[in-house]
Amino acid sequence: MRVKGFEERTMDKLEQMINKWLEENLNAEVIDIKYDYGRGMSDVFSALIIYKSI
Repeated sequence: MRVKGFEERTMDKLEQMINKWLEENLNAEVIDIKYDYGRGMSDVFSALIIYKSI
């Protein structure tokens, strides 16, 4: 299994980035996607895609 991480300032931008990656990596079988929102000095939306190459 492999992991790909993303982070952006807005949820819309994060989803756009994830969708673009998925379109470019058609050989990736997604196992799970984990979302998180970090509050603090800089609010950041993040996601991890757990996948395997097929």
